[in-house]
Amino acid sequence: MILARRFVLAFLVLAAFAAGFGCAPGPQGSRERPLSRIEAIQLAVSLANAECQERYQYAPFSESSYTISQAGERWIWGGLDLVGEGGFSARVEFDARGGDRQVEVYYSTDALRPLD
Repeated sequence: MILARRFVLAFLVLAAFAAGFGCAPGPQGSRERPLSRIEAIQLAVSLANAECQERYQYAPFSESSYTISQAGERWIWGGLDLVGEGGFSARVEFDARGGDRQVEVYYSTDALRPLD
């Protein structure tokens, strides 16, 4: 009985260990399957906020900041926006599985002033 319990426990530990490796992202966060639209938006927001936080100590982006689109096998989110939240805008691009990432964050100090 004790031997059977040990066998079952060992099997469960090995199965959990093997399953963890199957779900881990590969290089630059690439996954086994293509990202859904929701997953792509969440990844884009996370990458944009991480870059903005690193450069400006501010994370202004949310899932509703920009729409996401697909161009071929790539997801594209955001772009240069002079009237973005606090002057910040971002453009994030990555492949269908979340790899080959390109993240650009912009800060604009331009302000509209009335003509005198």
